[in-house]
Amino acid sequence: MPDHVTPRPLNFLFAFLQQHHHWSRELQRRESFQALAPFPGTKDAAKRLFSVLHGIANTQSQPKMGNLGPFWRQLHGFISRNPAPSRLTFTEHLEKSVNQSPKGERPWERLFNALRAQSGWGDKTSALFVKTALRIHSDPTQLHFWNDTDNGAIDPRDRLYVPVDAVIRVIFDELGVFAKPDFKKINSFLAAHYLPGEMLIWDDLWFWGFFTQEVHDETRVLRWNSDKFWCTKSSPFADEHKVEVLAAEFLKILRNPTERSVANQHADRED
Repeated sequence: MPDHVTPRPLNFLFAFLQQHHHWSRELQRRESFQALAPFPGTKDAAKRLFSVLHGIANTQSQPKMGNLGPFWRQLHGFISRNPAPSRLTFTEHLEKSVNQSPKGERPWERLFNALRAQSGWGDKTSALFVKTALRIHSDPTQLHFWNDTDNGAIDPRDRLYVPVDAVIRVIFDELGVFAKPDFKKINSFLAAHYLPGEMLIWDDLWFWGFFTQEVHDETRVLRWNSDKFWCTKSSPFADEHKVEVLAAEFLKILRNPTERSVANQHADRED
């Protein structure tokens, strides 16, 4: 359990992410609606689960079909037997398919460990699915595909993982918190200081990092990337200028993470 009595590292960056969380959340809501709107009925829960899993598996830069094929085959069999699966029955299915005992005392961590043990899945994609499923079930919409998530409630003793990819690794490189940041280092560091629910705020690093990185000669450069913004179909196009201004604040914090950003100073005075 993180100690919230002592000052937490990167708290100014966390404050920025928390204050502007709605930008990332709304983009993700739009993406989920676009992916799941074709399956609006109560009998389509398994189809929504299948759609989310497929979309996330294909976020890999080079998904290996030879590894994912067996996963989709056994998933099809599970869904055929369970047209209205629950989080628990899905987790148990994953564990049984690889002869794995439950790992993790709480449901979201147990689900993460069960999924990452599957052929074709890894740390980032498993964490991304868990985060996406939790967010979908925290919204009172017709897009839920499980009925046992207590509307996305998070037990403070549970554990969530930030889906660390190249974008987030570059951010931690810039922060200089530790050398050679990777999935394990970043998540261990954040989990030591922040609660499980707060890891959903840290996931917003991807939103701000994605729109402020360009690749030149295989090197990532930090600056506003308008082309990425306009090529992302769920971007808030009418508010590009607002997002660009906030992205500049984000980059300032990365370059000096111990100083409060101008945006947060203004927010404090307004409160």
